[in-house]
Amino acid sequence: MNRTLSRLGKALIVATVAICGLALSACGQSKISRPACPAGETCLVLGNGAEPASLDPAILTGTWEDRIVSDIMVGLTASDPSGNPVPGMAERWEASADGLTWTFYLRDATWSDGVPVTADDFVFSMQRIMSPETASEYASLLYFIKGAQDVAEGKAPKESLGVRAVSPKVLEITLNHPAPYLPQLAKHQTMYAVPKHVVEKWGKDWAKPEHYVGNGPFMLKDWRLGDYVKVVKNPRFYDAKNVCLDQIYYYPTTDAISAERRVRRGELDANADIQSNRIAFLRKEMPGYVRTYTYLGIAYLAFNTNVPALKDPRVRSALAMSVDREFITKKLLRGGQLPAYFPFRVRKFGLRKDRHPAVLVGGVRPVGTGSTLMHPGCHIDQVYLCREPIDFRKSIAGLSVLVEQALALDPFGSVLYVFINRHRNKLKVLYWHRNGFCLWLKRLEAE
Repeated sequence: MNRTLSRLGKALIVATVAICGLALSACGQSKISRPACPAGETCLVLGNGAEPASLDPAILTGTWEDRIVSDIMVGLTASDPSGNPVPGMAERWEASADGLTWTFYLRDATWSDGVPVTADDFVFSMQRIMSPETASEYASLLYFIKGAQDVAEGKAPKESLGVRAVSPKVLEITLNHPAPYLPQLAKHQTMYAVPKHVVEKWGKDWAKPEHYVGNGPFMLKDWRLGDYVKVVKNPRFYDAKNVCLDQIYYYPTTDAISAERRVRRGELDANADIQSNRIAFLRKEMPGYVRTYTYLGIAYLAFNTNVPALKDPRVRSALAMSVDREFITKKLLRGGQLPAYFPFRVRKFGLRKDRHPAVLVGGVRPVGTGSTLMHPGCHIDQVYLCREPIDFRKSIAGLSVLVEQALALDPFGSVLYVFINRHRNKLKVLYWHRNGFCLWLKRLEAE
């Protein structure tokens, strides 16, 4: 028995040493895990935030999906390094004098399978995204196109949409109202063309890697669910000679801290997201790594108006006023975010002629004497709907006339808000007009 115990003891000692060895190995420097890059090629490995739900431009809604699709698709326009619209599939464009008709002239380009990109592909794609059967969450972004909303709501056939192919290389878009921002919106995936010949053949399956056809600098090569999406250089891209990468891998990285460590180890070349409260730390520890850019978006809380108390707009306004946006943006987030003081829901405010001309109606009382703030702490110089507030050096009485003119120009109720503020002996007013509000501002100022 003693010999048996002795043998067992030796076995336990050996096993323990082996386990300890494994533990020490695990605690040591781990091997960097990166996909192999072929000799002579340049590969990029990116942390992309989340797993894409779809790579169909009409279906996707996430920025992590758009980051991939914008590398394999190009819209009518594209972005320069500063985010300004530059020619994409359209070499040039022009608008009619009334701003209601836009004409885009397409370049000679092909899909990744060699089939030419035509104006009919854009017509097909916009009709498809507006179709109730597609059920695109972003279809409403195109409601400024003539007939778009009726098509999306099933009240009109898709052929009534104000988009037509004048010729294979000329696309015409007719609008409900002037939209000077159209070249900017033309960069968005909602206005991307999809290959008509491929979608008609494969239906919803066209967006799978084995069928996917794009017109951008890269082609979809592989998509391993929960692991990565891989794209490779598209040799048929119209500007392929200036594409400096051969392969890109997009890895889902839902944990920003974990992704940060992977970047430090060299497993990722970059990650799309950073916890904003770590920006200062990372700039110190990893100089040159952190880059922040303006991101157009609003974070907000939606009230459940089925709750009896929340049906009262005064209660909702009070709750909105209780949120310390300055503390959240400057102390918690600390990433350059701006406080958003204007209400998110669409409302129209007018002027009461029988009272002080700067009093807004619509259930919101002015705060303080002679002040027309929407609520306490609302500083209009922090609201950037039209880049910056317009400064009218006029009296309150003169300002009220401008506001009335804005409302008179708006018979269909598309003026959403009028913000007025007395700041440092100057009056600042900002009209947000759905029909190209910046254009209205210039007209009102001139008048």
